[in-house]
Amino acid sequence: MTSETNYREHQNEIKIVISTVLNEYEPEEIDLVDPLLEKYLKLIESGDYVQPSSSARKDIPLGFGGDSSLLIAILIPVVTSTFSKLLEYLTVDKLREARMDDKKKKAERDEGKMGFQTHIDKVNDEIVIKITGAGISKKQAKELASRIISLILQEMKKRS
Repeated sequence: MTSETNYREHQNEIKIVISTVLNEYEPEEIDLVDPLLEKYLKLIESGDYVQPSSSARKDIPLGFGGDSSLLIAILIPVVTSTFSKLLEYLTVDKLREARMDDKKKKAERDEGKMGFQTHIDKVNDEIVIKITGAGISKKQAKELASRIISLILQEMKKRS
């Protein structure tokens, strides 16, 4: 989901991940998924979404309004950007692999598995930083980050 990618194309997968996490942690917020995800995607598409700075007040963690005490307010931008980063990495990796001969592909594939894990670890750390910046404990943030990545990877597997 680079700047040219249509977020709508992946909206269902993003919604599934957000809804699953909310169902596990804050089920009373599930009814807010559709309207808030729609609002967020419209702001992204129009170019009106502004990523909050690290010094942003904790009561406005998103840049698109809403009550910051809601887990969904944190999940929407985090899940969307994480989905984008993982999809982008996998797409670039697949393109690179398609250009190689078979012997080189095997060596690169083995090396790529380590590279992908490194990429996942980096994305996981970014999620933890974003979530703890929104007032969630580091322990909870690590748990949420792992769950988000796991769910995104499951949705990507279903799609491929």
